[in-house]
Amino acid sequence: MICANCGTYVEDGKENCPNCGAPAMAGGEMSQPGMDMGQNANGPVNMGGFQSGYSEPGLSKKEFYKHPNISQVSKQITGCGIVMYVLAVINVVLFAILGDIFSAVFSLILMVGLGLGIHLAQSRVCAILLTVYGVINTVVSVITTGKLSGWLFLVVGIYGIIYTFKFQKAWKQYKETGIVPFVAAK
Repeated sequence: MICANCGTYVEDGKENCPNCGAPAMAGGEMSQPGMDMGQNANGPVNMGGFQSGYSEPGLSKKEFYKHPNISQVSKQITGCGIVMYVLAVINVVLFAILGDIFSAVFSLILMVGLGLGIHLAQSRVCAILLTVYGVINTVVSVITTGKLSGWLFLVVGIYGIIYTFKFQKAWKQYKETGIVPFVAAK
């Protein structure tokens, strides 16, 4: 169920929201005591018993990214960025050990740039480019070494595509309606 007070996902059977502490109502909805879900213009919006989100016009993209209703997707996007930074360091170290400084610098710039694009800008283009790089990297590794390697870039790219597209879809919906939708990571 979804907390009507803050929009956080609450496991069935829980009596209170783990984020804001609002008590559960008899019908499985969550609500702040004494609050009718449809009456507060800045509170959750009740659409036939289904909570779509909060009416909060005027949020910046950065504020939207940090909103509790988007937090599950935001965490996944941040995770993709962090994994890219770690993979960039590992790749640079490996290229440096092999003595290929050009590849080390190129790899560092490319991976950190794509990681920053996904992490800070929620860029779908960067996620797609990372996926293409992952495919190329994996194919080249298999052809040159005969071993499957470099596939982590592909996995991070696919996750990046999934979650940046979810985020951008929610952002577009918010810009059109002024309502922050609840977006689950699954």
